[in-house]
Amino acid sequence: MGGKALKKTKVVRVGLEILNKVKLDINFKVSNLFQIDYPIDNPDKLDFGDLDVLYVPNAKLKITMRDFIVQTFNPVEIVTNGDVMSFAYILDTGEYLQVDFIKCPNISMAKFYFSYGDLGNILGQITKYYGVRFGHFGLFLNVTKETCVNYGSVSDPDTLGSELNEQLYLSDNPITICNFFQWDYSAWGKFSTELEIFQWICSSPYFNPKIFDFLNHNCRHKIITRPMFNRYIQWIEQTKSLYSDIIEKKDRQSEAIEYFGIVDKLNQIIKLNQKKQIHKKKFNGKKILDLGLLDDEKKLGEFIKNFKIYIGNKYGIWEDWLDLVSFEQVDQEIILFNNNNNNI
Repeated sequence: MGGKALKKTKVVRVGLEILNKVKLDINFKVSNLFQIDYPIDNPDKLDFGDLDVLYVPNAKLKITMRDFIVQTFNPVEIVTNGDVMSFAYILDTGEYLQVDFIKCPNISMAKFYFSYGDLGNILGQITKYYGVRFGHFGLFLNVTKETCVNYGSVSDPDTLGSELNEQLYLSDNPITICNFFQWDYSAWGKFSTELEIFQWICSSPYFNPKIFDFLNHNCRHKIITRPMFNRYIQWIEQTKSLYSDIIEKKDRQSEAIEYFGIVDKLNQIIKLNQKKQIHKKKFNGKKILDLGLLDDEKKLGEFIKNFKIYIGNKYGIWEDWLDLVSFEQVDQEIILFNNNNNNI
């Protein structure tokens, strides 16, 4: 998961026997303090360039995971990249294996996503096609203007502004997520070959080989470095004829909103964005410049900062004040503030 994170240490690939021995040692040293687990490996994989360890932070401990690893394993190299901490684990042979500790809030969700090589990544491409995002944190709905108009309490998309970029949390339960896309969760965890994984992916009625025709450039670039994803794409190409009669199903956002009961949350996002746009129209830098109050645009940032302080001292919370006043009242206060400052 950490890729080739260790740059100063030469690491080796190991077989399953050695990998399992390392897991036993980590279990013995770590699991009494931290909840840990391991993704299930691709059943066709013969050797391993690293070991992924999923863990949940222990809020009761005063020691951080990094300090714990340093004290427990005394690694010659340790690298942190976001939620992934990679270190050089010394083997009995004196060689090193890269071990990646991956922080996650929900270990069962992370295990589902990271197991079986690129399976989670492939499922993510399918869910993305239907307007929902899948990752090791769970399933999320991408909220667009179209989402708000079609399924929320808004008729005019212009009231939402141009920067609408929201996500609504749906679930971090692998069983619920599988049920929504009609993948048989009871079969997950029992795959004995990579082919069984590929067939399971395609068992959902929402699978469509066309989905993988629309991979963007960035995704295709990543696939080059992912052998299993490459094999899956090649397998799809070879089996396309089996799915020629698939009915196109594109609208899953409306089903997700109903299935996960998030109508109220969607409408809250709409109201907050509409309020944000009204606030921007009532008060913005262009309005100050148009009023001709500054002789130098470079002073605009300082003017805005001081005006907000002025309003806060006079009326209280900035956002609450903008909610209550009219456009004309905002202009009046801007002019009054400017006059007071010029008279000082």
